[in-house]
Amino acid sequence: MFGSQEPGIKRQLKVLIEQPDAEVIKAQVISPTEDKEDSMAKYYGSECKGPDCGGHKAGYRYVKSGGRLKTSTSPSFNKGMAIAQRHLKTQGVTTRLRKPK
Repeated sequence: MFGSQEPGIKRQLKVLIEQPDAEVIKAQVISPTEDKEDSMAKYYGSECKGPDCGGHKAGYRYVKSGGRLKTSTSPSFNKGMAIAQRHLKTQGVTTRLRKPK
């Protein structure tokens, strides 16, 4: 299935399915010997601290629903907002995110 593999080495298939708006389906093959950093979850190419990318997803949904105010407490949330802003820009929608006071 994965081409030639050394005998005796097991590989795990980790499937990350992310569908905030049914836009992305990702799959990663992770070796059991890889570092934790290498096997971190990703959201649109951005590494997440948590296994489910909750902050990124929440920030993405917030911008998609009209939110524009960044938070001073969650860099993951802000990263999700930036990702959504890039996606909106490719669709011709200009947004401006505001910093907290």
